[in-house]
Amino acid sequence: MSVNAQPNEVTFTPPWEVFKPYFSYLSMFLGMGLISGSIVHAAQPDMRSYALALMAVGAALFAFGSYLNEVLFKTGILGDNVLKYVLVSLLLAIGIGMVSGAAQHFYDTPLFASYSAPIGVFISSLAFAIRQGYVLHRKSWLMMIVAGLAFAAVFHLGLRAYAESLPASAGHHGAPAASAHGDEGADGHHGAHDASGHHAVDGHGAPVDAPGTLGVAPAH
Repeated sequence: MSVNAQPNEVTFTPPWEVFKPYFSYLSMFLGMGLISGSIVHAAQPDMRSYALALMAVGAALFAFGSYLNEVLFKTGILGDNVLKYVLVSLLLAIGIGMVSGAAQHFYDTPLFASYSAPIGVFISSLAFAIRQGYVLHRKSWLMMIVAGLAFAAVFHLGLRAYAESLPASAGHHGAPAASAHGDEGADGHHGAHDASGHHAVDGHGAPVDAPGTLGVAPAH
C-alpha cells in the first residue's frame, strides 16, 4: 500500500517497483560477497587467477548496484557526482571485504590476513566518512588518517604475532596432513591395521604381518 494513500484507499505497487530496489541490493551484497571471498584466496598461488577474476566480477556487480541505488533513491549525499559516489562505495566495499575475508580465512593464510584486515579497516573508515558526506576540517582529516594508521599498525602487529605462533597449515584448500585411510604410518611405511583402523600388534608389541590375522611372534 502506498504511504501517501488516503484512509480506506489502497494503492497497489507494481511488481517492477519492488524488483528495482531488490535488484540493486542483490547486486551490491552479491558483489561484496565475491570481493570478500576472493581477497584472501588471492594469496594462495593455485587459486590466484580464479580469485582475481571473481574479485573483478564482484567489484563490477557492487559498482553497478551502487549506481542503481543512487539513481533509484537519489540520496544526493555527494551532490550530483554519481561517479564519485560509486567509486567511494566500491572502495568501502573492498575495505570491508578485506576485513571480512581475513576473518573468515585467517587460519588458511594467517600472515596475509594480518596485513589484509588492518588495511581494510583503514581504507573502509576513510571511504565511509567520504561516502556519507561528513564535513570535516583539514585537521580532523589529518587526525583520522594518523589515528587510522596507528590503529592499523598495532592491529597488524598483534595479528602477525598470533599468526607466527600458529603451527604450519596447508589451509582448507591444501592436502590433509595425514592419509584419509590411515594406511601409512608415521615412518612412511605401510603397516597392517586391525578392524578398528589401528596398527595390529602381537603380545610383544611387534606389528603383525597382515590385517585381520594373528602374527607370529619373533623368536627370542
